[in-house]
Amino acid sequence: MSIDVKVGLISGRKASVQAALDETVGALKRRAQVALGVGPGRLLDSSACVLEGCALIKKSRVQNGDSLTLLLSNTVQVQASDEAFAAILDDGSVVTWGDAGSGGNSTAAQKRLKTVQQISACRHGAFAAILEDGSVVTWGIQASHHAFAAILDDGSVVTWGHAVSGADSSAVQSLLKNVQQIQASHRAFAAILGDGSVVTWGHAGSGADSSAVQTQLTNVQQIQSSGSAFAAILGDGSVVTWGNPAKGGDSRAAQGQLKNVKQIQATVDAFAAILEDGSVVTWGDPDYGGDSGAVQGRLKDVQQIQASHDAFAAILDDGSVVTWGRPDYGGDSRAVQGQLKTVQHIQASAAAFAAILDDGSVVTWGAAGNGGDSSAVQVQLKNVQQIQASAAAFAAILGDGSVVTWGHHDYGGNSSAVQGELKKVQQIRSTHAAFAAILDDGSVVAWGLAEVGGASTSVQDLEALLMLCEHLQNALIFNQASASGILAALRTELLMPLRAINEGHICRTFQGQPLPLPEVAATVRALTEAALSPPGGYAAWRYTNPVGMEQLRGLNLLQISHWRHPLTLEHAEGLVTHEGDESELNFFWATKIGGPSHGFDYEAQCLLPLLCNARHKVILVNDPHWPDYPCGRCHFRLLWAEIPASPESPRAAEPRSPPGPMRSRSVPALHRPRSRSSPFLNGDHGCAPRLWLEGLHGDFEAVQNGLGRNWLPHVLRHAVVKACQLQVSLLVDRQLLDLLRAVSEDTGGLVCECTERMVLRPSNGVVEASDYLSRRHDWVQLEEEVTEPMTKAKFVPVTSV
Repeated sequence: MSIDVKVGLISGRKASVQAALDETVGALKRRAQVALGVGPGRLLDSSACVLEGCALIKKSRVQNGDSLTLLLSNTVQVQASDEAFAAILDDGSVVTWGDAGSGGNSTAAQKRLKTVQQISACRHGAFAAILEDGSVVTWGIQASHHAFAAILDDGSVVTWGHAVSGADSSAVQSLLKNVQQIQASHRAFAAILGDGSVVTWGHAGSGADSSAVQTQLTNVQQIQSSGSAFAAILGDGSVVTWGNPAKGGDSRAAQGQLKNVKQIQATVDAFAAILEDGSVVTWGDPDYGGDSGAVQGRLKDVQQIQASHDAFAAILDDGSVVTWGRPDYGGDSRAVQGQLKTVQHIQASAAAFAAILDDGSVVTWGAAGNGGDSSAVQVQLKNVQQIQASAAAFAAILGDGSVVTWGHHDYGGNSSAVQGELKKVQQIRSTHAAFAAILDDGSVVAWGLAEVGGASTSVQDLEALLMLCEHLQNALIFNQASASGILAALRTELLMPLRAINEGHICRTFQGQPLPLPEVAATVRALTEAALSPPGGYAAWRYTNPVGMEQLRGLNLLQISHWRHPLTLEHAEGLVTHEGDESELNFFWATKIGGPSHGFDYEAQCLLPLLCNARHKVILVNDPHWPDYPCGRCHFRLLWAEIPASPESPRAAEPRSPPGPMRSRSVPALHRPRSRSSPFLNGDHGCAPRLWLEGLHGDFEAVQNGLGRNWLPHVLRHAVVKACQLQVSLLVDRQLLDLLRAVSEDTGGLVCECTERMVLRPSNGVVEASDYLSRRHDWVQLEEEVTEPMTKAKFVPVTSV
């Protein structure tokens, strides 16, 4: 006996191939390669699972009339769970995205995800990757009611996860030898052994207890599962069932009809079997498709059956369709029955169906909100090649490689945001609320709910994401991260600084003072979480954490807004000074400009104040003669100066802030703490804000090439403009007094020398670091401190004079 199947490339080209049931899948694949005129690749079934070449066709998942896909070796394979995607790249590595707890975070498994051949996905959020050497790596749900099982190359099985859901296989471990296949219900496993027997384990209510039928489970060829029951097809075409009796585990009422069974399909609570003669037998919950009595007379010459959550749809030999099950889940197709002619393929969402006709048009029915109503896009649904479904939406690939979507917008039914990118689409995969389209160049475009994989990206970005996941192994951090935030971090080239900060030993200051390690660890974790949060989350964290808010206490809302805003100024000869962008992720690299000895790879504690403190920014310099990256930088801070009770002009009109909470501590030279005996606490003194500009540093190579001579006036001008915006005085090195007068002359502000003490409110980065505020370079700064008097050149904006 032989079968006929259609084998297609993801370009849409197809060929009909015939093979005998006693031949191997490998022989079928070779015939397909010849018929299509292509080289080697992987043969996938209709569920995008790789078919093993050495398996006999009669023992594989291939059925007569199936549509298979030949995935060439230079393409990308994408698989999906309910809430995440996983892609195999050309080199056999894997990248994942979507919900971290549902397989979108493969960080813990990345080191083992090499030379991957196949990925399988559990509906509830787990992935299993088969490697080239036959070993298995899995990732997905954490602390859930689910478990995983892997077949090793010697035929034994390893299980893990939630014990009652099948992770504890100790009771049957001695029986799990020469395992060929594993099938899973919601909370139980069933394994077919090489001799055709079956071993089950997990939750008894989900089919783990097969003792009542164990003697019947011989020469088993295939197993199908509903949510809480199993059905096994034996070599003679009969069927054995077990599990929840009301959900398909009891097939006694249909047992006399279950002869010469070819294929079994399942809803969540019922089964439908296609017999050799094309008739259908159903059992299980009658409301969920287990009772086909109303349409039984029409179920003849059935070729395929598709299932939604609670209904079935069968394609007959003449191309017509018969449906049954819950009407609101697609079980009632009477409204479109006259259109269901020459149907070639059916796809199902949770509660609706979409049928492709032989002319490439589409007919839909079922729940309108789940994609059952395609009227809004009906005129676009021409020459449809493939349809994929999420839980509540559909996506169709047209003959020209474009995509049409419909259904619930939050579940991928609206692709307008990426429509311009959806060209030359070869294949689509879906989670329950998002889609991922593979283009002909191997890139991936995603849409739908971002949390479950709908963040649009590309394979190039995913390869970079793989690198980040491989190097940052802190699962707690990645549980807080988002795909869009990670990609934003990657585009700002944060892999190296994040890795260095997380893996480095930040334990002492430059002079050897021990750092409080728990505080440092907490800071590094909070910093990394913020940097990988959705775009804009890092900057928001810097200014809204309690320590950051305390550093800016005393400014009004307009001043805070001006301080946060990344000012950019264009100067003569194309020079640009700026403060990064709104994300502030640029700050991670700032200290490497003119400072290769430290920043994040050495003395990384010196970078923490800049990255963590709301009072700390940098002014960056972009020179057109050095186009690749900023070539100059100055540390730029917003500090507070002590104002005496009888201030000297021009400080009389400056705004004051009440002193912050004081805690006594010992402080090394050049600093003294605020103590409770200080007269500054009597209300006679307050604090006034100051912009504090430190030295200009240039990229070493850029300076060696003669750049940098004209940067300083422009940097000073930038700081003056910022001071005018905030209406806050600016302090710079006293040697720059004349230059400060020159660059601020047109503002009308006052320039003078002054001697002031700076108030340093606690650092959110555990330490503070500055060669201009202290001779110590860097020091622990968890409490408020006051510097010794320092003489500076001062610019006071005109309205503050």
